[in-house]
Amino acid sequence: TALLSAVFLQQSYTASLPESNHLVLMDRIYVVLYALLVVSLVHVVLQGIRTRRGANHDAAVRGDRISVALQALFFFVAVWWLIRTTS
Repeated sequence: TALLSAVFLQQSYTASLPESNHLVLMDRIYVVLYALLVVSLVHVVLQGIRTRRGANHDAAVRGDRISVALQALFFFVAVWWLIRTTS
């Protein structure tokens, strides 16, 4: 759902922009978003494998929280860096 939402949001904003050959800031932010979506999907698959092998529920919850925190931190730092280098 998140991937489809991101794709449709990106297409809706690019439809109103004139054609250009370079990436605008928003395109670069979407690249970061797509990378984090892939990381999230890999994390879900790995957590599913661990759960099937009988992993501890508390360890799984702790892993989810750490993953979310690191991804949020990475996203905000990456967007900050993109804004800073684009201006």
